[in-house]
Amino acid sequence: MPRIDIEMLITFVFWISGSIVTLGGAIAILEKWSLKFKQPEDRQNERLDDHDKRISKLESDRDDMKEQLLDLKEMSRLLLAQVAALANGDAEAIRSASDEIVSYLRHKI
Repeated sequence: MPRIDIEMLITFVFWISGSIVTLGGAIAILEKWSLKFKQPEDRQNERLDDHDKRISKLESDRDDMKEQLLDLKEMSRLLLAQVAALANGDAEAIRSASDEIVSYLRHKI
C-alpha cells in the first residue's frame, strides 16, 4: 500500500479544487447558453402577449361600434316612420311614431 505523504495530500486537494472550479465554469457556461437560447422565445412571447392585448381591444371596439350601428339603424327607422307619417299627414301615425321615438330614447339613453 502506498504511503500518503504531504505532497500526495496537496496534489489531491489541488485536484479536487481544480475539478470543482472546472465543473463550476462548465455549469456557468451552460446556464449562459440556456439563457441565450431562451431569449428568442421570450421576445416572441412578449410580442404574442402584445398582439393578444391589441386584438382584445380591437374586438371590444368592434363590438361597441356594432352596438352603435344597431342603435343608429333603429333610430333611422323610427325617424323615417315619423317623416313618412308627416308626409302623409296622418295624425295617428305621427302620434304613434312620436311615441315610439320617445320610448326608444327612454330605454336606450
